[in-house]
Amino acid sequence: MSQKQFTLAFLQNVLTLLNDENQLCKVSSYFQQEDPNINRYLCRDSFGLHGWNDENAGKFSAVIAEALRQTTTAFFTKDDEQLKLIQRYSDNIKTNLVPKLTANVDTNNPMIAVKLNVEKKLLQLTADKSYFNNPYVLFGGLAATAIVATVAWSLTPK
Repeated sequence: MSQKQFTLAFLQNVLTLLNDENQLCKVSSYFQQEDPNINRYLCRDSFGLHGWNDENAGKFSAVIAEALRQTTTAFFTKDDEQLKLIQRYSDNIKTNLVPKLTANVDTNNPMIAVKLNVEKKLLQLTADKSYFNNPYVLFGGLAATAIVATVAWSLTPK
């Protein structure tokens, strides 16, 4: 598991939740646990949600919590080193990635702006993974062809 794989899975989970209004309401309700003191669930300082209304801040915080839960569950292992990596990746998402996704969004309609930022980040991360950007992409095929040609040449009668 790499940080990139973990982040891609997390962003995909965020996007799935943001695109499903029923899931969005459900995770928000679970996250706040019907607690009347919703301020503790808004994560304004942690995620840079200053200026967001309570409803949007609560829903977005719930989405992040649920997406992290889903992602860590998907990568869960009993190996201590892997668990430490999962924790480090999760902390990095909460402290670095999420505030970047929410930076400079329109606070009147932040969910749409954040969704666009998530989509952009997903495209950026998947484009980085493209084989066309890899200068060694043809090496495996070329090496296999060379081996086959060498074997064929060596088997020809002389």
